[in-house]
Amino acid sequence: MNIWITGASAGIGRATARNYVAQGHTVFGSARSAQKLDSLASECNHAPGTFHPLVADVTDVKGMQDAYEQIKKLAGIPDLVILNAGTFYATPASTFSM
Repeated sequence: MNIWITGASAGIGRATARNYVAQGHTVFGSARSAQKLDSLASECNHAPGTFHPLVADVTDVKGMQDAYEQIKKLAGIPDLVILNAGTFYATPASTFSM
């Protein structure tokens, strides 16, 4: 299965990418940090699957389109896309407002 995971450089995205590669899948992981993606690619070197790092920022529409085109060129349309990119800021309920 060909899988694209955004936010793959850290946290849940990184763990999910590692897990799918360990299961033998082809994973395209995108994030802003080339260094963190390259580190993940190194971790996945001996797994049965394959990890392809894609430097892309989800706030950059053209960059995401380019990443998608790279994936299609290498593996076709992804079978699964996991939209995981984001940031967490701890906010006490007493100060939260919308």
